[in-house]
Amino acid sequence: MGYLSKPVLHQKLQRPDSIRLLELHPGKGQDPLVCIMHHVSSISTAPAYECISYVWGDPNETEEILCGVANNPSFTNGNAPSEPGSTSLVSFSITKSLAGVLRRLRLPDAERIVWADGICINQEDLQEKGLQVALMGKIYGRASSVAVWLGHSDNHTKAAIELIDVISNRCREFVHPEGIDLAEWRRKLNRSAHFLDYLPERGDDKASINHDPRIDSLDRFFGRAWFCRVWVIQEVATCDAITAYCGTFHLPWDLIALAAGWCLYGPMSYDMQKRFRNVNGISNALFLRDKVWQTADTVTFLHLIGRGKDFDATNARDKIYAMLSYPTDGLPGGSDPRFHFELEPDYTKATSEVYSLVAIKSIQCRRDLEILSYVDHGPELSDMSPTWIPRWDRPCTVGMLDQLSQHFDAALVKEPNYSACVRIPLYSDGRSLTLSGFRCGIVHLVTESINHLDLALDAEKAANNPLMGSFRPSPERSSGSKLASEETDDVVVLNLNDYTQYNAESICTAYARTLSLARTIGQEISQPSAEQIAQHTADFASYVLTMMDLINQNAVPLSDSTGASSSAPKFLRFIQDTTIRETLSALARERTGDASRFCYTLGYGCLQRKFFRTVAGHIGIGPAAMAEGDILVMFRGGRMIYTLRERDEGWSLIGECYVHGFMNGELGRRAVSDDEAFRLF
Repeated sequence: MGYLSKPVLHQKLQRPDSIRLLELHPGKGQDPLVCIMHHVSSISTAPAYECISYVWGDPNETEEILCGVANNPSFTNGNAPSEPGSTSLVSFSITKSLAGVLRRLRLPDAERIVWADGICINQEDLQEKGLQVALMGKIYGRASSVAVWLGHSDNHTKAAIELIDVISNRCREFVHPEGIDLAEWRRKLNRSAHFLDYLPERGDDKASINHDPRIDSLDRFFGRAWFCRVWVIQEVATCDAITAYCGTFHLPWDLIALAAGWCLYGPMSYDMQKRFRNVNGISNALFLRDKVWQTADTVTFLHLIGRGKDFDATNARDKIYAMLSYPTDGLPGGSDPRFHFELEPDYTKATSEVYSLVAIKSIQCRRDLEILSYVDHGPELSDMSPTWIPRWDRPCTVGMLDQLSQHFDAALVKEPNYSACVRIPLYSDGRSLTLSGFRCGIVHLVTESINHLDLALDAEKAANNPLMGSFRPSPERSSGSKLASEETDDVVVLNLNDYTQYNAESICTAYARTLSLARTIGQEISQPSAEQIAQHTADFASYVLTMMDLINQNAVPLSDSTGASSSAPKFLRFIQDTTIRETLSALARERTGDASRFCYTLGYGCLQRKFFRTVAGHIGIGPAAMAEGDILVMFRGGRMIYTLRERDEGWSLIGECYVHGFMNGELGRRAVSDDEAFRLF
């Protein structure tokens, strides 16, 4: 048996659609891994093979395997496997993670043909890597099956898989109480577009597993790194035959996704859901299996890479490149050929250059500003520029409003006679973007950032609810603030007496719709009925009354003999104001307001954002980095209103926001002559 030099192992591929396949030779246990590399001239002529989906792991933890190059120049369906002694072998280093899955998949008495990126792609050849990455959608799509390697088992694996099986059986009994064969049930799951119809409703005690001690093990199971790896999105989306392996255990991928759906939308109680530490992995698992988004014509490329922010990538460029195999509206095969981005993986480009290219191409091809909806700075504006390019390499700190902006249309983008006025200067260093628009407000008062615990109907949390108190002065007002000095630490947030901008509707309705970004429970944004809006307002009134009562439990009554009526904070006087309470009570009684339901709708838009009031008295929801003195702008080409902050050379984009009364074209017909140019950095 001879030995080769390492470079020979990755002989140059003949064509852009050429691939390599790995022939894994038989072995048991800790026997050395022996394999043969085959060059396939075209993926269209490749023999049957299996793809491996795995996490690379620590690149410094490696294992040596023996690998050779097959003598046959073309490996097709007619070729027989190679004999291990018929070719020279080379010692080749792979990660321990890849070695673990190869050892797990290796058969004791037969060869197995597989594809794994860590060895079948020459990772040192950036040009080849770019071509193969562009081909990966086809590579996984043509595979006979995909083997998902979750890693080695631990003390919790057995319990987790047992509980997954229990969940599957509960769902099977719910959908088919008359009984159904297990094999037929799994075939039905495999054909289903999504699983929500298979889940018992929340509160179904018969199906509940709330007190099962194995829930913690299931939570740990979804905490495995594979569930947050960005490449797995395309690796499991294009193949129906998927088996997950975890140590010596294996099970159909559909059962794992069904368990994820159970945890998020099934009869699991809210209290039990709070115990999960790996909600991101659970959510990702369900997303990976949901075939609705994989085939929907309305899925945009930006939506896809936006969803990918919650996944991890060793190379930050892969937050973009890992999504290029999907026929979305921005890529070949999508619903609208005008939106083709024509992106090719190129690992010689800097990450910042790739992200900038996506932003510019999005504006040029789509002729809208949807890309700006993905700007997410978190609670503080980063010193890094440019602020208008989304950082795809950072996880989401807030739910994306882009999905909602498909319904909003501040600048009348969707009107048939609309002509985009987006102006992009000659692009040189990628730092600046000039857009046309006009100012429509100045942020005057702003709350602290809102988290889900603050909103809960809980006596201990109620006092911390930023909506149920007074505005606090910002530690530092925006440097661009033109506001006169004013004391702001005793202005009630939900001031149901002072706001004058919404005379055409109840001020309570304005608040209710603003705090939920114009959603009503179970209803999308577009054109809810008058009855639905009235019910939503009643829910808001019930929520505020409930929070008032919770806060009042520890408050000093205004009638107290110590004179609290004159010295009590304005908010305390507000929540004990009998006139306001009577107004809210009447609204809540009129349609039986549901405080819990409104609390649920608050999660659509408030979380990790701020409630604000403008100088003119308009109210809205803005990004966590918003500060007093920031300006509100309507850009031509944008569906949302945007928050800007002045800087020396131009403007920083803080993020998108919702301003009640501005979101449906109310300002969009202003003359273009009123516009000014905003140069964003």
